[in-house]
Amino acid sequence: MLIKRIDITFNHIYPNSKLGEYGSHLDPDPYFGLSKENMKKSLKILHNKDEIVIEKKKINVEFKYPFKDDRVLELVAPNGKFFTRAQLGKAIAKQYWEIYDEEKESTENKKTIVSKYKKGQVIGELYIEPETDIQHYWTGTDWVVTSDGHKYITDGVWGIWGHELDDLYLTSVYTTNKEKDLFRLEISH
Repeated sequence: MLIKRIDITFNHIYPNSKLGEYGSHLDPDPYFGLSKENMKKSLKILHNKDEIVIEKKKINVEFKYPFKDDRVLELVAPNGKFFTRAQLGKAIAKQYWEIYDEEKESTENKKTIVSKYKKGQVIGELYIEPETDIQHYWTGTDWVVTSDGHKYITDGVWGIWGHELDDLYLTSVYTTNKEKDLFRLEISH
């Protein structure tokens, strides 16, 4: 059997965009904000927000980014019957809020990185390579390397690495005809 991927996207159409410009119908903005502020902005301009995209009252969603371990969590449709595009985006965003709150409560060792640094210097437990800007974080047991300069690594129940909630955007929820009871997320930063 051929496995087919089924995508639910979260395109945004800007009210004053001209045809062919970014944010127009031909080139929509695909990023649905996961922080509270960014989600509110996304919901205002979400294209086809009231379209029913999943006709199930409960779904299993795999949450894997930016977490140490993947987990499957159940989301329940707010109306008890189905998810519209807006309801699905909002349910996923709210789950991220709960995850980040749970991580904050269970974290003993949050590594917050300040934005001012000099290349080749060790600042606390952060070292930035002089030529490449590659950042090395000390987790207490080993070094973790990132090159994108994002903010922290935590040691709570989720093990969030690399991104604050304001950095994250949902671009797609997908499943396959083989695994139609499991939905996966495409997250961008």
